[in-house]
Amino acid sequence: MFKQDDIVKKEYRIRLTASIDSSRFLLHQGLAFRGHDESEDSINQGNFKQLVKYTGDQNDAIGKVILKNAPKNNQMVSSLIQKDIVNSFGEEVVKSVIEEIDHGVLDCSLMSLLIFLAKNKWLLFFSLLIRVV
Repeated sequence: MFKQDDIVKKEYRIRLTASIDSSRFLLHQGLAFRGHDESEDSINQGNFKQLVKYTGDQNDAIGKVILKNAPKNNQMVSSLIQKDIVNSFGEEVVKSVIEEIDHGVLDCSLMSLLIFLAKNKWLLFFSLLIRVV
């Protein structure tokens, strides 16, 4: 029983890591996550799903537990999962910038930090502006 639980946890962690790594790459490159048609028979399912699939193609251990090989309710590729991952990255960036300001890493006499989070049911914008006065 415990061995089965460990296997399920390990597979979940592999799926989550593949989704996080794909998100990190897309965010770093400034690329869109989703495509126009993400159905199973689509030729191009969007950058995120294509990158997760490519990751699985390059690594058999990942390929055995992602997308079609994962439970339907635990594939870690839904738009809600993607938004949660992006929000987490955004929170870490804001926290890092605030820590750098607090510790004087950013050498400026006056700084103002504007964080704008606008959530719409279709869009998520994260904008960070540091203005040196």
